[in-house]
Amino acid sequence: MPGRALSKEEKKRRLREITEKWTERAVNAYKYEKTRPLEPGKTRKGLRAISEEFKQQCLEEDKVLITIDKTTISRRLNGVPSQADANFDKNSWLSRKEEKALVKFALACADQGFPWDVSRLEEYANDVCLAKYGDDFPGLGQNWGDRFVGRHQGELKPCWSHALDHQRARAANPVTKKEYFTLLKKAIEGEEGEEAIPEELIYGVHETGIQCGVGQKRRVLGRAEAKIQQQQRSGDRENITVIVTICADGSDLPPAVIFKGKTYRTSWRQNNPLKASLGHSEKGWTDGEIGVEWMKEFDRQTKAKANGRRRLLLVDGHNSHYTAGFLRHAQDNNILVLCYPSHSTHIYQGLDVVIFSPLKTAWTEAWDEYERRTGQKVNKQCFLEVYANAHMKALSKQNIISAFRVTGVVPLNPDVITETMLAPSRTSSTSSSLPVPLPSPTQALSDTIHALIARQARSEDEGMDSDSGTDNERDVLPHPQMEVPARRAIDSLQGTSASFLVSRSPLTSQHELPRYQPYTISPFQQRYQGLLDLTPATENERRLQEALREVEQRDRRRKENMVTMQAHSVLQDVYVKEARSQLQAAETRKNKDKGLAMDDGLPKLLTDTIYLDAADAREERKKERDQAKRVMADKRDSHKEALRVWKLAEKARVARNEVIRQQHRDAVKEWEEESKLAKAEKRRARWTKPKMGPLEKAVPKPVLYKRKAKAMEGVEESDEDSDEDGIVIDEDLDE
Repeated sequence: MPGRALSKEEKKRRLREITEKWTERAVNAYKYEKTRPLEPGKTRKGLRAISEEFKQQCLEEDKVLITIDKTTISRRLNGVPSQADANFDKNSWLSRKEEKALVKFALACADQGFPWDVSRLEEYANDVCLAKYGDDFPGLGQNWGDRFVGRHQGELKPCWSHALDHQRARAANPVTKKEYFTLLKKAIEGEEGEEAIPEELIYGVHETGIQCGVGQKRRVLGRAEAKIQQQQRSGDRENITVIVTICADGSDLPPAVIFKGKTYRTSWRQNNPLKASLGHSEKGWTDGEIGVEWMKEFDRQTKAKANGRRRLLLVDGHNSHYTAGFLRHAQDNNILVLCYPSHSTHIYQGLDVVIFSPLKTAWTEAWDEYERRTGQKVNKQCFLEVYANAHMKALSKQNIISAFRVTGVVPLNPDVITETMLAPSRTSSTSSSLPVPLPSPTQALSDTIHALIARQARSEDEGMDSDSGTDNERDVLPHPQMEVPARRAIDSLQGTSASFLVSRSPLTSQHELPRYQPYTISPFQQRYQGLLDLTPATENERRLQEALREVEQRDRRRKENMVTMQAHSVLQDVYVKEARSQLQAAETRKNKDKGLAMDDGLPKLLTDTIYLDAADAREERKKERDQAKRVMADKRDSHKEALRVWKLAEKARVARNEVIRQQHRDAVKEWEEESKLAKAEKRRARWTKPKMGPLEKAVPKPVLYKRKAKAMEGVEESDEDSDEDGIVIDEDLDE
């Protein structure tokens, strides 16, 4: 299928590259022609003959007709640069080496998961130019970034970004890779005397979620002026989990499908071409109970094929894969369960890497075809029939074998997990990984300083003298010849503002290196070109000219190195700022303890005794928590009933007290009338002012938890307070 048509600029760039390539070949051919031994009667080829010869070769090989002028070859032989190089050196703000450093920085950031766009490229190029030219720098031209990418299309290419979670970026690192493939090799080869596990008994399992009313976007036909074509969907986002199991010999097992529902419904019975197992859970996800039942079904389906031999099952770290029931059944039936490193299925899990993408595409096609053919929406009642078509299309033997091959499982090959795939973990690595590589001596000194600081820290922890030697291989310096200058550097740094680099205190975002102050570097000029163009009259004049030419070349190289070093410093400063901002964000982020049993992120052989015991302990803790929850639920129910009874009693008490208050008010009213009458008759009242009798005290309100503070005594609750329904939490209560 042909690609997109090339732009005019791209066609010109490719033509320049091809012309330059064949011109260089013609120059080298002419040099060789001048020095090769000549046979008797033969003549040497001239510039015209060689230019015509390579022009024809270019037409035959590259299918492009170019012009190679003999004058161009002659100028190249005399050291005259090409017109493109001359224009670049004259008009470009950045030198070749600076552009190369910028490209390396961009690629390193992209490998680590922080790619740039064109605006960010221009921003960093501006930083380099401002450091080089000072405040007089007017700024890059319009569309400079696009032209830069065009000049370096062999290394840079615009592409769409894809989100990568921070946890996944950190998890895929050289340490977990080494540990994973070591465990994998050990599991496959077995202990001494055990038979190696053949490829037909190596399985991988993973879950994927499918929504009946949501599919992937597709290329469809629409109006010529339309950029997006709407496509109607049912919009049903209820999740259906499909557990897919594949084998390294290219076969697969019937899937397990989990519907969302509290109970099994007879309407789910349907045409089942794949003979899939059917289950249900409250949210449509797999859980520990379903995991145990799936393990039993997996054992039943593969037992005859294994015929007593060991089986290997590769799983991720989902909690349904390390319950006690799951692991005990696996151990009892000679099934080894190997868990991938945490958050790294995008690299090690063949189903994620190869299978699930075409499966989702095939599902969208099967779903559209079903709705178009029947006019009905896809739902649980027909899901198994529709999904079967997508499953059989995506899980071909070729795809399944490829899933194990590209993840290095069968054949066992750790090298398929390349350094580029692990590059995002460099941002959290303890090793030096600046985006622009340091020169070899500088890198050696940096590694030695790091090793010396680590050695000193271990010596202090173990109560040993930091200068005493040990036989531990971790104390061997990477570059012993650098020990003396490294110790001097450490001593010098301890008295500066950068002392935190050689301190044992943790590095924080508040630590900041002294800022590098760039200075303006003037363009190189050949100041003595007039003297060099003179024809020497004596031998001494010739030697002086050669010395002057050598000095100018040395100065040019030094200035070029200075420019490159300053560009590296500016780019490293940008990188350090980015790292400090990420460190600051990490400091403010709260750590969430999820209580997982495998929080170190490393791969594990889950059928080992240590993990089986841990699973049993985890199950016991879960039972204790469940029992505590049931007890608390019973307490809540009892409290609710006691609170209901208390409210009724309290309401009756308030009513009785109100009767007493009303009787007292009536008696006081009669006494007031008697007092008025006695005063009019000038006598004493026949009785004294009545007093209200005692009221019923409130019964303490039942509470779910004990109160920390003492309740106020002797104070009668008001009617409004008696209707409150608060709960006081006791911090000493054991849940």
